[in-house]
Amino acid sequence: MIRNIVFDIGNVLLAWDPHAAFRHIYDTDAEIDRFFAEVGFFDWNAEQDRGRSRFDAVAAARALHPQAEMLLDGYFVRFDLTITERIAGTWALAAKLKATGLRLFAITNWSADLWPVATKSHPALAEMFETTIVSGKVGIMKPDPRIYTMLTEHAGLTPADCMFIDDSVKNVEGARNMGWQAHHFQNPDGLAADLLARGIL
Repeated sequence: MIRNIVFDIGNVLLAWDPHAAFRHIYDTDAEIDRFFAEVGFFDWNAEQDRGRSRFDAVAAARALHPQAEMLLDGYFVRFDLTITERIAGTWALAAKLKATGLRLFAITNWSADLWPVATKSHPALAEMFETTIVSGKVGIMKPDPRIYTMLTEHAGLTPADCMFIDDSVKNVEGARNMGWQAHHFQNPDGLAADLLARGIL
């Protein structure tokens, strides 16, 4: 029986638009996409989610793409611009689930340096969940099995009683492999339909 709902944050509760941190430099998102490809932005950013500090991230940029060092450091400065949009339907569902007595938790692949920006911009992130595991703080990213176990052991949860919601198929499969129920998030309506079908809402 599902007693615990575990949310991902990025693109489930908060829309993430990394282009927003670079629109003051480039005229179009297509130009930003070319920049991302040139510097391997998404791989570079993932290392912060894995636990790399801002200092080391900028040092890595300096070594590999010195022409982009200041731009990439600026991503940390302008990060708040990338997470301005709440996915309102998901927040409403989370509030409904909590009101029914279900326990809410979160596991997010997120930089330790940038997580405080998220909670400052969206204080409800610090209030909605009993426990939030931030990959950059613990040095483990989804879908590594250890991050799911970290939550269940910390909170005393039984995997079969947990439902995980994430926009990444790999992360959803990671949870299922650990004995969790899981939903591949695409939009709030799809999530609501799944919750209803499971008798959770």
